[in-house]
Amino acid sequence: MITTIVYDRFVIHRETFSVSVRRLVSEPVISGIYNGNNDNSEFIFNSRPTYFPRRDNNGNDTLLVQVDSLKPQPETIYDLSPANIVMTRRQDTFGDDVSDENRPVFSLINAQSIVVAGSPCDNDEVRCGAREPRVTYVSHLETYFMFYTTSAEKTNGIAYRTLAKASWENGDYTSWSAETILFQSNMDYKSAALHYNASDPLSSRLLFSDHQGIVMAQVNNTAFTDWRVLPSTKKYLIQTRVGSFDDYAIKPAANPVSFNSSDGRQLFLMLYNADIENYSSHTPRPSYSKGTVIGYVIYDTEFNEVFRSGRSIMSPELDWERCDLKSVSPHGTGNVLGLEPNTLFINGMKQLVNEHNQFLVYYAGC
Repeated sequence: MITTIVYDRFVIHRETFSVSVRRLVSEPVISGIYNGNNDNSEFIFNSRPTYFPRRDNNGNDTLLVQVDSLKPQPETIYDLSPANIVMTRRQDTFGDDVSDENRPVFSLINAQSIVVAGSPCDNDEVRCGAREPRVTYVSHLETYFMFYTTSAEKTNGIAYRTLAKASWENGDYTSWSAETILFQSNMDYKSAALHYNASDPLSSRLLFSDHQGIVMAQVNNTAFTDWRVLPSTKKYLIQTRVGSFDDYAIKPAANPVSFNSSDGRQLFLMLYNADIENYSSHTPRPSYSKGTVIGYVIYDTEFNEVFRSGRSIMSPELDWERCDLKSVSPHGTGNVLGLEPNTLFINGMKQLVNEHNQFLVYYAGC
């Protein structure tokens, strides 16, 4: 049993700009096949879940999930084929009243669930495929856009990560049209989130990671087909901080959400995933010591930082989040073996009805 997806609750406290988090479910609600166990996914790894902001006909949530499967004749569980993006839907009737007693139930994830298939690139699968989806409804085009990470052509033998976009207008939920790569560059770009302004679409910004920080790109047409990275003086929303929990690499975790401060200002909250280079070496995965925790930033309508978390607000604690040498599988089959030990990944947030500053999050562990 491998990587998982669970519910979480975030609350913005407007007066202090603090954000609190509470886990709602202690065990995975989606996990994959390993050693004969099957928890509603036929893929070994299931991660980077994002909330698709459109419910099915029964009012249930829909998720897009990155999935990985093993290569033919793998030597280890880390020998993977290029990742794909799948869709799955809630099957239960609990709505947002989620707990260990009211566990969400999702439709089976298999090859028929794939909505964006990842393309291969030789001997560099970690940078290949379709990864890290995030979805926004772009109202002026009446279209849902999915931004995701993929691979660009190799330069000097290296396949660079870059960003692509897929769109969905109507009809079958699985009918996503994959579009062109957004940036042709030898820079390593990944983890795109959209700051969307429906009243002024050209002021929207694409936010993504280049390892040093969260980069901003502006759109040059209302069709959202032409994006340009901002000049160096305005390039970053935020950058890594020396000596802080987020000093190695930071990536958008979810599309920013708008809220009003106690003094009436319109502000935006963005959670981000922060990689820690030497988190722990006590994991089953050879030569792997990285970890990922959650931080957040609050900024204004001019993209100026207003407040930023001084410490992580969520870090790997549960066995299936750590996947270290002390973790025990919920199936009782020994250690939890994860693709990326000691990591938490958030890719989307769902605003609670009538609760402006409260959100539910599906997140992935190791």
